Amino acid sequence: MLLRCAVLSLLSVSVVSFVLPIANLDDCAAPNGTDTAMHWWQCNSGPVQFFNATPYDSTGTNYEYPIHLSKPIVVKTQINNPTNTYVSPNLRNTVNIWKYGGWSGCAWSSVPTLGLLKDLSACEHGVPCPVKPGNQELDVTIDFTQFQQIINLLKDNEPYQLEYLLHDNQSGDDACMMVQAWAYINPMLFRSFLLLVSALFVVSSACDTWPNTTETKVTWWQCSSGPITVSDVNPTDKSGAYEYPIRLTEPLLIATTINDPASTYDTPGLKQTIKVAQWNVNTCGWTNVPTFGLLNNIDACSNGVPCPIKPGNNQVINLELDFSDTPAIINLLKNDKPYQLEYHLHDDVSNEDLCVTFQARALTKTN
Repeated sequence: MLLRCAVLSLLSVSVVSFVLPIANLDDCAAPNGTDTAMHWWQCNSGPVQFFNATPYDSTGTNYEYPIHLSKPIVVKTQINNPTNTYVSPNLRNTVNIWKYGGWSGCAWSSVPTLGLLKDLSACEHGVPCPVKPGNQELDVTIDFTQFQQIINLLKDNEPYQLEYLLHDNQSGDDACMMVQAWAYINPMLFRSFLLLVSALFVVSSACDTWPNTTETKVTWWQCSSGPITVSDVNPTDKSGAYEYPIRLTEPLLIATTINDPASTYDTPGLKQTIKVAQWNVNTCGWTNVPTFGLLNNIDACSNGVPCPIKPGNNQVINLELDFSDTPAIINLLKNDKPYQLEYHLHDDVSNEDLCVTFQARALTKTN
C-alpha cells in the first residue's frame, strides 16, 4: 500500500510537471509586435529579392490588419527579379503554418497542413504569372477558403506564422518569404472588430507614418518591363550631392543608372508623364494628387531629360524634376510628408517605355 501511494504520488507530480509548460496566449507577449503590425522577412538568399510586404483585403485596395484567414487576402510585395521569367506549370508554391503558444510555451509550433498546401501550381494559386524580370509590385493572393480542413485547425484571434515558398522547376530558382501576423478566423468576430474600429475612428498604429522606410531613404522600383533596365536611383541636388529628404520647391536631380540595349531617344519623340501621390494614414494607402494635366505627355528633352539617351550599359542619367514652375501642384502638397512619384518616359519613334516609381520624404516649404 505504501509503495502504491508512493508510485501514485510520483505519477501525480510527473503529470503536473508535464502540464506546467502549457502557455496560455494571454501569458505571452505578442511575438515581434504582431498585435499592431505584420512582421516579415526573406527566408532565402535570392535570386529574387523582397523589399516590402503589406497585407490588403481580397479586393487588393484596402489595407487590412489583423488579417482574415477565412477569406482571401492579398499581400502586396515589392520585388526585384533579376533574370528569369517564371510561368506555369514550372512555378510551384508551398505554404507552411505555425501557431503561437500552447504546449511549446511562448514559441511557434507547426500546424499540420495535411499536404494540401504543398507543391501547388503557383500560377493557379495566387501568383500573377508570368513573373517577368525587373523591379516590380507583385500582388500575391493567399486563399485558404478552399481548404476548410486547415481552417478548422486554427483558433480565432491569434498570431500565426506563414512560410511562403516558391520554386521554379525550370531554372531551379527559389523565393521564400516568412510572415508573422495576427489573424481572425471567425467572420462575425472580425466584422465586430471592424465595426468597433469604425465607431471609434481609430487609426491603427500599424499604418506607418513613413511607409517603406521613406523616413530615412528613398524606396524605388522599375514599373516597366524593358527594354531599358534601371539598376540604381539616387536623389541629388543641382550640384550632384546626395539629398534627403528631397526638396520639391527647387529643381531635383534623380541620378538613375540604366542599361539601354539598343535605341537612341531624342526630341521630339521622347515624351514624359509624372504622376504624384501622397500617403494617407487613414487608409494606409497612396492617394493621387491632381496635376491638372501640367505633367502629362510633355516634351521630355526640354523638361529635364538629358537628350539624347544613347545605347550603353551602366550609364548614369540625371533626370531633373522641377515643380517650382507649377505652384498649382506645390500648393496641394503638405510639408515634410511621404510622396510617391511615377516617372514615365515614352518614345513615339520606337514605342518603347521606361517607368520608375519612387517613394520619398519631401519638403515643400522653402524654410
